[in-house]
Amino acid sequence: MRLLYFYKWCTLGGVERILINRAMVFKDRNIDVKMDIYFFYGGEVDYFKGFIKKLSLENYLNVIDSYNVNDYDYIFSIDSEEVFEIKEIDKVVLEFHTAYEDHGQYIYKAPKNKIMSIIVPSEYFKNVLEEKRPDFKGSIFILRNFVKDVKQNDNNDYYLPHWGLKPVLWVGRIDKLKNPYFIVDGIKKYNERFGDDLFFFIVGSSLEEKKFLDYVKRKNMFSRTVWYPGLGFDKVMLLLKHMKDRKAVFVSASKAESFGMSVAEAISKGVPVLISNIKSHANLVNDDERFLFNSNSTDEFAIKLKYIIDNYDKCSAMISNYKSKLSEDVFIEDWMFFCNTLFDK
Repeated sequence: MRLLYFYKWCTLGGVERILINRAMVFKDRNIDVKMDIYFFYGGEVDYFKGFIKKLSLENYLNVIDSYNVNDYDYIFSIDSEEVFEIKEIDKVVLEFHTAYEDHGQYIYKAPKNKIMSIIVPSEYFKNVLEEKRPDFKGSIFILRNFVKDVKQNDNNDYYLPHWGLKPVLWVGRIDKLKNPYFIVDGIKKYNERFGDDLFFFIVGSSLEEKKFLDYVKRKNMFSRTVWYPGLGFDKVMLLLKHMKDRKAVFVSASKAESFGMSVAEAISKGVPVLISNIKSHANLVNDDERFLFNSNSTDEFAIKLKYIIDNYDKCSAMISNYKSKLSEDVFIEDWMFFCNTLFDK
C-alpha cells in the first residue's frame, strides 16, 4: 500500500516523530506500507531526510519534492487545509492532531465531500472533534500514538554533567499553549518552600524566546534555568535515560494536547512526570493524581514535586506501570481496524 502525506512545515516535531515511529514498526513487522510526505513550505527537510536514511527507512518513508496523485492508493493530510485546493485530489484521509486553536480553525471549514475519513490520536480528541464538527460523527477513527525507542550506543557522543542541583526537565516548545511560565513559578515556589536545590532544564525551541527570558529574569530564576536547543529524534530517548540516572522529574504545564508525545516518551523511560491535569495528560497516567497538578496552583505543584523527589525510585516504578498503553501493539491494532474499514468502503 502506497500513501501520500501532506503537511505544512517540517519542524521536526511530534508529527515527524510519529511518522518515523510508524515507519519503524512497518519495517520491523514487514508490513507493506510506503509513506511519502510532501511539505508545502519546506523547513528542516534535509535533517529529516538524513534521519530517515540513518535508520534505513527509505523503503517505508520518504520526503518528496513532487508527486503524481495517481501513484498512490490513498492521500492523507495532516492538519493542512491546502490539500483541499489541489484539483487532482478528490478525497483525503484527514489526520487532525493540532491542539493549537488557531491552527485548528480550518476544521470548521473543511469540506465534508472531500474527506473520506478522519484520524485522531485519542478518544478525548475524537470527542473534541465531534463537538467542532458533529456532521463527521461515524467517520472519525482513533489511531493511538506510541513510543518507539531509537536504539543508541550509550557512548553516542552525548554527555551530561553531574549537577549539584536536581534537574526539572522540560522537552518541547516554549509558547503560551505549552505554558512554561507556570513551571518557572512552580520551581521558584518549591525552592522558597523546601530549599534551593532545583533548576529548570529546558530542551526545545521557542518563538517567544525574549519574552520568556525576560520573565525568567523578572522572577529571579535566571541562575536556575538552563536552556538547551532542540534535540534530534535520535537523542531524546538517550537524554531521558541520562536524566533518569540523575533523578530528574519531567514536567509539562501544557493547556491542551492531542496526545502528549514528550510526556509519553518520559513515561516509557521510567522518568517520573508531573503534568497539568488536562484530559490527554490524565489519560497517559490513568488519572493518577500523584502525577497531575492543577495548573492554577503553584502550591500544589511544589508539594507534589517534593513528594516525587523524596520518593523517586518508588515514583519511577509507579510511572513504569503505564508503559503498556504506549506500546506499538496498540497502534497496530488501531491501524489494522482502520485499514480494514477503509478497504470496505
